[in-house]
Amino acid sequence: MASRRDQLHSYQFMVQRVVSALVFRKTDPDQSPFRRAGGAVFASIMVAVLALAVVGVIGFFAGGINNDVTEGKAVILEKETGSRYVYLDGTLHPVLNFASGALIVGGTNILSRSSDSLAELPRGVPVGIPNAPDSIPDAERLLHGDWALCARPGKSATNAEEINSVLFVGAQPAQGRELAPDEGVIAVLQTGERYLIANQHRFPIADDGLITAIGGSDTDASRSLRTEAAFVNSLPMGQPIALPKLDGVNGASAITGAKVGKIYREPGDRRFVALKDGWAEITRLQAVLIQSVTKDATVTEVPSPASIGAQSTTSLFPQVTTDAPVMSAVPSIMPLMPGRSACATFANQSDAPRVLVDATVPASGGMKTTDTSANGTDLVDEVIIAPGHAALVESMTGTEGSGTVGFVNDWGVFYPFASRELVGNFGYGESDIVKLPALLTSRLPMGPQLDPAAARQNAIKSQ
Repeated sequence: MASRRDQLHSYQFMVQRVVSALVFRKTDPDQSPFRRAGGAVFASIMVAVLALAVVGVIGFFAGGINNDVTEGKAVILEKETGSRYVYLDGTLHPVLNFASGALIVGGTNILSRSSDSLAELPRGVPVGIPNAPDSIPDAERLLHGDWALCARPGKSATNAEEINSVLFVGAQPAQGRELAPDEGVIAVLQTGERYLIANQHRFPIADDGLITAIGGSDTDASRSLRTEAAFVNSLPMGQPIALPKLDGVNGASAITGAKVGKIYREPGDRRFVALKDGWAEITRLQAVLIQSVTKDATVTEVPSPASIGAQSTTSLFPQVTTDAPVMSAVPSIMPLMPGRSACATFANQSDAPRVLVDATVPASGGMKTTDTSANGTDLVDEVIIAPGHAALVESMTGTEGSGTVGFVNDWGVFYPFASRELVGNFGYGESDIVKLPALLTSRLPMGPQLDPAAARQNAIKSQ
């Protein structure tokens, strides 16, 4: 007897034959009557799912474009033209340069959008700071190395001799030899001024005759440096090298058996000079200068100042400023290689530079500047900085306190920030700042102040 399962299968078989007869006009067709229909239904479902996914993705991005833009947290870059915009106060404004955009939105984020996606946003007038930088390198491309200001000899277009000042930003010239503490060079400016460069300072030479007294020459090119003001003025000022005022040189002195100008030396290497009314302590350099006048090269050894006799008087040090250092030793005047440059190199947070001589500076390749700044400061003739790089600099007037923080781009222009916190708008931090003397940074061309308030201003000026 058939089971219930067998009966069910028989019923299904009968129904299938009936359906096949109705659909295919055959009771026993080669394939199931719903096989094609099932495949078609499955394919239709998959196409529908795919279409819905595509529509969803398009809707997500299309709907989010203007949402990102209207957040006002990025500079908008139009894909087709490269035009820059910022979204400010419900309006899309063209912005003059990328620096202005970064100041407005508070960072360097960029959104690249098509012109069609921006077409429905209301437009405003252009904003921004004229002549602000248009390129802001990443923090990895900031220069943190020492700077160098060099005096480069060369020829002008008319083949006349000239001296140009060249500033290296975050880099050093090739070769070069640093002056030792007991070495110096005679610097002769094109204006005729003369200086002794020694001990990281410049010492004005009051009398041309004193140059020979210290072993230098203002006419021998191998023993003097032809230079210009920017290089010399970057060095801190020392007290002038001048002959002490001696009344009655080679005349009678209050010291028995001595003439005015007689030099004494005690075992501690201190030196003294005989005067009309007594004696005074002097430096070794002053002793050499006095001997160049008295023509007496002898030095009398004494066990102590008291053994000289008579009474001491005031010091003969010439005074210019109370804090200016005195050149007390006699430096060894170094011979110089013809055609080479002298440079002052400045390290981070150092107020006094190292001095290099016989350095090699490229004859070209730097960014040319104007002669003077708007306030009359002599600028360097050229600035050398690696392309695509920049520097973050704090211009210091002393070793204490804080100074003006600025951005130096690869044009060699110094752009001061309205406040030091704004360096974060460019993607930089406090550790990226290099502190350098204002004597050096003031030789750079000055750009406009980087101020968010100024960046938001209407850039269209009435004529």
